[in-house]
Amino acid sequence: MSKKFVEGEDIKEIFEKFKKEDQELIAKFKSVTLLEDIKQELSIKHLKDDNLKVTAFLVAVSGLLSNPSRRMSLALTGDSSVGKDNLIKTILSHMPYATSMFLTKGTTATIEDNLKVPILALSEMNLFRDFGANKDLLEVVKQRTEGGITSMKKDLSNSNKTAKITYSEQGTVFYGSTDNERDKEMETRFIFGDISADYDKIKLVNENTFDTFSDCDLIKSKKSNIDSWVKLGLTKLKEEFGSYDIVLPFAKYLKGQINGQDIFDYNNARSMRDVKRLLSLTCATTFLHSFDKVKDNSFIKGTVTDFIETLTYSIDYFNQTYSGLDARLKEVLTIIDDFSGTWCPRDLIEEKLGKAKNTIKNYCTSLSEAGLIEGIKGSEVDREKYPLLKFDGNKIYYRRCQKGVKKPLIRCQVLELKEYLESKLKEEIDTLTHERYQKEGVNQGVKYEGIENNPKIEEIDTFSLTPFIHEEVSDEN
Repeated sequence: MSKKFVEGEDIKEIFEKFKKEDQELIAKFKSVTLLEDIKQELSIKHLKDDNLKVTAFLVAVSGLLSNPSRRMSLALTGDSSVGKDNLIKTILSHMPYATSMFLTKGTTATIEDNLKVPILALSEMNLFRDFGANKDLLEVVKQRTEGGITSMKKDLSNSNKTAKITYSEQGTVFYGSTDNERDKEMETRFIFGDISADYDKIKLVNENTFDTFSDCDLIKSKKSNIDSWVKLGLTKLKEEFGSYDIVLPFAKYLKGQINGQDIFDYNNARSMRDVKRLLSLTCATTFLHSFDKVKDNSFIKGTVTDFIETLTYSIDYFNQTYSGLDARLKEVLTIIDDFSGTWCPRDLIEEKLGKAKNTIKNYCTSLSEAGLIEGIKGSEVDREKYPLLKFDGNKIYYRRCQKGVKKPLIRCQVLELKEYLESKLKEEIDTLTHERYQKEGVNQGVKYEGIENNPKIEEIDTFSLTPFIHEEVSDEN
């Protein structure tokens, strides 16, 4: 056997191996449970926050789309040490090489000089805490997330003798923040995702840490540089379909009404921004399924299934962003609503949330400014109006008021929307139903426990901030 023949055989084996691996990879990305499978892969490095993980992943995928205007951005808000950085790093670890950059500290010049990276992540950007420690980055981040950056500066390559102009397309930006307040201009450019750490999450993360420190295989796996199937698949998608644009033919029917009511809320100008975001994230879902899509004239056709699937994971974050209300503020509202009396004492809110007085004061101030609650000192309460209630003159009390009631972006249930689109398209929409999960589980050996209670396949109510009805109150306080 000649040496040349042996080499030929080796090359053939390698080719067949790569071909088989490609086929297996494509099969994974054709799976009806693709987003659930990706969620499981993300969970190796980031536990819990499941819907937020998938939403963040779709935002990152939007950064890979050929149409710059489809690239969305996400702000992760929450207290310190709840896992904001870890979630961002987990998402970026599955992106193709040279498509993302993570900065723990950045300057305007740094961001302007790294214009070719479509996905940029900033560890922390607080605009209100510490007198607005990162406000210097505000303008350049805003430009990057809406329309791109055009900058003129001295050219270092010739010792600043001439000026140079640099330009970048719109890109995706992630950042973490401990702010509970929101900059109005940033709200127009970012989807907001709130991240927190309850007992179950903390316990799960700590148990995982104990296991990792005590298991050689787990330590090795954490240090492994092997690319995930998600990263390899995205790389292949970008290579094969990166130049394609995406069209959503069904979107024209979203102009209609269900039960005599507009599908989207048109009472707030924010909907003009958030509808685009939602459809752009749907384009990201379509891109993930590109191996199984119809291609026509450099366009990939999205389906209603992509839209419903995107809604299933992300609707809460769109509605929260649309309402402009941080999840931590929602917790305060819930406590006030659940309180049996008319006026809820502030120290009860502090006790239930386990947070310092100044933190709760800050939360309540934000809610008061939004017109959702009003406060009064116990010594100033009209005792004749509330003769049966006891008030401590040294305490502060809050109650809900009707001014500033927020509406959800989408004003119907997801299943209602699915049925409406089915009637318009004259076809049954193939979504993640109980039967498909069971079938996929059997075919691929995947076990989905508690599938009958899975929120992905049950009726999903839209997020609402309609307050509990109290008596009419004045705006004086």
